[in-house]
Amino acid sequence: VAGSVRAVAGVSVGEYAALCAAGVMSFEAGLAVVKTFDRLAMTCIAKAQAAGRTLHVASISGIAEDALLRLVLCATHRGGPGAVCEVLAIGNPTPDCTAVVGTAKAVYVLKFMAEAAGARRAEVFAHPWCGLHTPMMRAQQGRLFGALDKALPRMQSPSHTVWMAAKDVAMIPGCDPADIVANLKWQLTSPVPWARMCAAVLRSGVGECYSCGPEERSGSQLWRQWHAPEIQRWQSCWR
Repeated sequence: VAGSVRAVAGVSVGEYAALCAAGVMSFEAGLAVVKTFDRLAMTCIAKAQAAGRTLHVASISGIAEDALLRLVLCATHRGGPGAVCEVLAIGNPTPDCTAVVGTAKAVYVLKFMAEAAGARRAEVFAHPWCGLHTPMMRAQQGRLFGALDKALPRMQSPSHTVWMAAKDVAMIPGCDPADIVANLKWQLTSPVPWARMCAAVLRSGVGECYSCGPEERSGSQLWRQWHAPEIQRWQSCWR
């Protein structure tokens, strides 16, 4: 299988695994960056807990992205002073699912508004989340940027295509590793457009997918979701 790989991709820490698989960085270099990533996350979680604030995550399905973004802005306003409500990921694990993270009141306001707007599902759960992939990380981004800048001189152009989750773009063999680093930096404070990236991968001609990781869902299950008729109809809107 490894010899016939056309492309790799990952989300968050998984993206660093994809980069290692494509020969962009060594396992040791990737691990050093991920350790910085982890320390940054743990520091943010500890600060939130010390302030008596646990972020909540909402998983919402069945509402168009533009409509949900308007609800997120409204929930932030209605959440009161200090309220936070930010989109975390779009289209993961299914194309019409959006993850939103924020303070409890704002997230629950979003849940109720989403249900009133006809959401197929709107679930909220408390999570020791640190705000990765949202603007909440801007105050902490310097440490990760430094780790990436340190790794850049030893990075290589990928041996096969790496789809970057931050901006759903493909890094192809021969590309400048600095462009990869720029995408990794963007990812820290920006939502993951997983749906658009998967649609782009499908359009590129990739027809078989394998996944690995701690989750119980298999790659074949995920791929069937993306190839279901309703997903094909959804995909057409991104063409």
